[in-house]
Amino acid sequence: MGQAWTAGDVVKWLILQSKISLKSLEFLRPKLERNLHELIESRQQRSVEELEAALDSANQKLREKEREGCWSKDTARLISQQVPNSLACYNSGYNGKVLN
Repeated sequence: MGQAWTAGDVVKWLILQSKISLKSLEFLRPKLERNLHELIESRQQRSVEELEAALDSANQKLREKEREGCWSKDTARLISQQVPNSLACYNSGYNGKVLN
């Protein structure tokens, strides 16, 4: 059978384990910090990409609205040019019949 452990042996073993754990953590610390930095950087990059995509979408919608505004403006100008001609025909008594 194995040797029985005393309370002192258990305490020594726990202290030794904690020292080993601390040394392991000290060894892993630079790697953990590097991994954390890489994780933060990748999340920031994703956020930048999402913001760029949202900006592109907003710019596209703005260009569409500008085109619609130009179309509406052009249409209004054409209609306003036609209205005076129609009014002149109406005021002159023209009834739309072709005269021979």
